[in-house]
Amino acid sequence: MAELGHRERGTSTAGSGSDEVWAGIERLLADRGPIFLASRRWFGDKARRIVSIEPIDSVIVPVGLDLFIPTIARVWFADGGQERYFVPLVITAAPVDDGGALGTITGADGTRVVAEAIAVEPFRDWLLDRLVSHVSVPMLYGTLTFTPTSVLEDYVAAARSGPSRMVSGEQSNSSIVYGDTAILKAFRKLRSGTNPDIEIGRFLTDETGFTHAPPLLGAIEYAGDDGDIVSIAVLQLFIPSSGDAWTALLDDLGELVRTPDPLRGESVERLTAGAALLGRRTGDLHVALASATTGHAMAPETITAADVAAWAATLAREVERFLAEEDERSPARPGQPDTSRPNLGISSAATGYQGLVGSAKIRVHGDYHLGQVLHTLTGDVVILDFEGEPSRPVEERRRKTSPLKDVAGMLRSFTYARVATARSVSAGDASGAEAALRSWEDAARHAFIGAYRDTTASSPVPLYPTDTPVFDRALRAWEVEKAIYEVGYERNNRPDWLHHVLATLDRLSAPEETPPAG
Repeated sequence: MAELGHRERGTSTAGSGSDEVWAGIERLLADRGPIFLASRRWFGDKARRIVSIEPIDSVIVPVGLDLFIPTIARVWFADGGQERYFVPLVITAAPVDDGGALGTITGADGTRVVAEAIAVEPFRDWLLDRLVSHVSVPMLYGTLTFTPTSVLEDYVAAARSGPSRMVSGEQSNSSIVYGDTAILKAFRKLRSGTNPDIEIGRFLTDETGFTHAPPLLGAIEYAGDDGDIVSIAVLQLFIPSSGDAWTALLDDLGELVRTPDPLRGESVERLTAGAALLGRRTGDLHVALASATTGHAMAPETITAADVAAWAATLAREVERFLAEEDERSPARPGQPDTSRPNLGISSAATGYQGLVGSAKIRVHGDYHLGQVLHTLTGDVVILDFEGEPSRPVEERRRKTSPLKDVAGMLRSFTYARVATARSVSAGDASGAEAALRSWEDAARHAFIGAYRDTTASSPVPLYPTDTPVFDRALRAWEVEKAIYEVGYERNNRPDWLHHVLATLDRLSAPEETPPAG
């Protein structure tokens, strides 16, 4: 390792053979690292060409016959940019799935495999053991800190009662389930600062009675020698569920459009009850997040004119960027809305923020949608993943803001569910299905907002204006902000979905009107 090799080896290294190990790891990362990382499901920069990988801190930890090598790596790209990733490795003589192997190292002990450590059960067990024992691991420059919460000891025996397993199908993170009792989520793309998932999880677990999020059991962080704190992983209670709310709703809406028209009303009523439950739990969450007393880091603050001006300026910048990108493309496309007409309406939507002056700004979920909600086996829901939008800096995700940001995020998720279902319907059935789906979305919005407002009436501080037209205008502003964010995502990832978001902006641009389903 070029950078690490110039420093004295730490006491946790493998002894006399550690120089040989470092040299072998350095060679493998240089030769095979770019291809290896690009093939990982969790690697978040697949659209960028990797130039090189530079380990910036690491340590060798002998455990049994294996060597664990937790590594913080800097990845350099052809565009000149760089990102940090958590890339834990293991050197083992045990069999490793070919997909998880980086390569081999040959030394005095023979030939051994270098692999992604999280794929190896002994490493997964080592992570849990360090959390339980609250033992830090010195690295060459910084330290890996393992911090349990007060409730971890209640679940340790159950977590160790069965084998650990990887969760399949994830993208930006890697998750490990221990004994169907605890789940550890490792953040692979790293950001400076404490991840909000840890901070909010600790507050909800230790200082509130909120029971609709998994209790935080522990956290792993990296403390650099420059004082930088980086969140590595979070351990939470594993909640058995029947699946996430997004998948369940798509199934239900698919059934709705297949139901004969005279019977659809009953289906809509049942689905509307689900939206109301979600509104209540969202309200419960915001009341809990608003419960910290004055002087606490989580304490609510009053929204000021300066806050409103900052939000409006941010929205204006996003709109300008959106327009500039649209101008670079061909003029109006067939079947898609003319984006030139609603622009003044989109920009003026920011005036809706003004009604929030005097209400509270609090810590919020920040990336709230149906995929962040699980249906429990008892017929309730739990809310997951409080880390916020991963593409934004941690500092921005930790800022207090209006809770209507979360409300808008969930309402946009309702729209996405409607659109996804409509896209799956055959052309001959499209008209009737679209009418049924819009009827559901209108009812779901009404039920969600109504239940949310009823629940948050108990908040210790006012979370939004009580006047309904003022509330609606403020909510519209946050929906526009979310839709503008979605434009960038869809343009880069799903261009065929872009016109659906543009249609939403077209409808949201209508002045002084409660946002219709769109």
